[in-house]
Amino acid sequence: MDSVIREVSPLANDDFFLVCHVKQYMADEPLHTHDNFELNLIINGNGKRNIAGSVSPFGPIELVLVGPDTPHTWQGEFSNSEIIKIQFHSDFLEEQFLSRSAAIPIKELLQKASKGISFSQSTTENVKDKLLLLTKQQGFDSILSLYSVLYDLAVSRNMVLTSGFEGEPKCDEEKTRKISKVEQYLEDNLQRNIKIEEVANLLNMSESAFSHFFKKYRRISFTEYLTSIRVGRAIRLLHDSEHSISEVSRKCGFSNLSNFNRVFKSVQACTPTEYKNKGLNYTFF
Repeated sequence: MDSVIREVSPLANDDFFLVCHVKQYMADEPLHTHDNFELNLIINGNGKRNIAGSVSPFGPIELVLVGPDTPHTWQGEFSNSEIIKIQFHSDFLEEQFLSRSAAIPIKELLQKASKGISFSQSTTENVKDKLLLLTKQQGFDSILSLYSVLYDLAVSRNMVLTSGFEGEPKCDEEKTRKISKVEQYLEDNLQRNIKIEEVANLLNMSESAFSHFFKKYRRISFTEYLTSIRVGRAIRLLHDSEHSISEVSRKCGFSNLSNFNRVFKSVQACTPTEYKNKGLNYTFF
């Protein structure tokens, strides 16, 4: 498999999900993963998709669900295309909800998503209008609409698993609780300088023990993760025209503007100003 990068997502812990709607889509993403489920609708595109090293042609319309940590990318012709990406947390639907009989199809759908799921053209056409409407909805109605889309996909026919990828093993409940505690602490304190010592103390660990623990279960170092959520917060704020670049830098805890520009470019391959000028349309729910 080609080298895989870890994508920075602006999806925050207290969001249900995000929708990114891009017209005149340019597929310039390398093979990448992220922590969330992602539903991808591509309209008027042709090329090849790569899911965990399994390469297949697609077009002219494509709908694929990928799970957390599943490597994926699309490459091809997108001169007159658009894409809708929906990202949602792995705990978007609670286990207790998914275990009830009416929700079992959704539970089984999400369990398969680590392999990547490609939906038939008829299924894609059936849910396309719902997904386009989702880019315009607001409030709780949008959450209900996403539930409805997931159920429609779960009971659809002729879905295809695109790879044999199994995904990463899940942490046990206690380790998941510790990781969640750290993540929430970082979210709450992102605007200031955060030292690894204080976060290790949060779990009553030494710095070295915490570093080993965090990297084992997050698959990146604590410093890399902290940088990723700073950049993720910055991406979110850059979509708010009320914030200047310097204000975004300060709100995300960067020591100065030049450091912000350097770190942002190292992660996103463009400066904050260049990113803002791309005109990506994100909606958060």
